Amino acid sequence: MVIRVLVPAIVLVINVIVVREIRRRTSSDAANNLGLQHQHSASSNSAVPTVMLLTTSIIYVLQCGTSSVLNVVYDWTEDTSFSHQDILYQCWIHAVVLEYLVCAYNFYVYLITGRLFRSELRELFCSCSFTSSDASNDV
Repeated sequence: MVIRVLVPAIVLVINVIVVREIRRRTSSDAANNLGLQHQHSASSNSAVPTVMLLTTSIIYVLQCGTSSVLNVVYDWTEDTSFSHQDILYQCWIHAVVLEYLVCAYNFYVYLITGRLFRSELRELFCSCSFTSSDASNDV
């Protein structure tokens, strides 16, 4: 339980520190260069990783924390005459399933926020479709 709650919380704290450092460095670079165009490009370049770090960390904490808390509550009430034990168990199972979706969630975050990721993914699928159609034409 401690590891399942402590690790996501540490990840969130580290990512908040990284985001704060990115923002501080971006504002420092903008103040040093005094160029409006450089300031705009630096802030837009750091916004995407910032959004990705924070959303991924928050989702990770919520999913892992929820399943851990429900697991502890279920274990505490297992030996008692708690009337909603089955409902609590079903909620815990659903929370565990959602916890496993953290890995799949990262793909969609990159797909939505990463322009370079989308272009490389498009190239990968285009090259795969050309390769498979070329192979079928050769046969």
